[in-house]
Amino acid sequence: MANVFVYGTLIFPEVVFGLTHKNFKSRSAILTGYQRFKIFDNEISRSYPAITKKLNKEVEGKILFDVDEESLKILDFFEDSDYIKKEVTVSFDNQKTTAFVYVWNPKFEDQLKLNWSPEEFKEKHLQYYVAEVIPRVLEEYR
Repeated sequence: MANVFVYGTLIFPEVVFGLTHKNFKSRSAILTGYQRFKIFDNEISRSYPAITKKLNKEVEGKILFDVDEESLKILDFFEDSDYIKKEVTVSFDNQKTTAFVYVWNPKFEDQLKLNWSPEEFKEKHLQYYVAEVIPRVLEEYR
């Protein structure tokens, strides 16, 4: 069993349940020393689901407790090669614990920009997930 720090789409219980068919206990958590990227839609910023190391920054998310090996493999598959799984320390309820987190693969760091327009995000990432990743996950784990 492992703990997993999640952010982005995996922060929603419905997404994790849709992938794993399991509800995990969770708590709001903070990951320090990382930065999250943004999508700008006119004046409104929306977080982009990619994080990289950055001193004096933090990412809000939640921690999933006691994730079994089978579910961890599904999350690994869902995150694809743009991300790598790292073991980190996260804070929750004035406590600290170790957890896995999916961070942006340093091999592709030059492909990230701090600011994305919604059109750029849709063009580069959204269609890929809808057309490629989600059908593979559903087919693999039916």
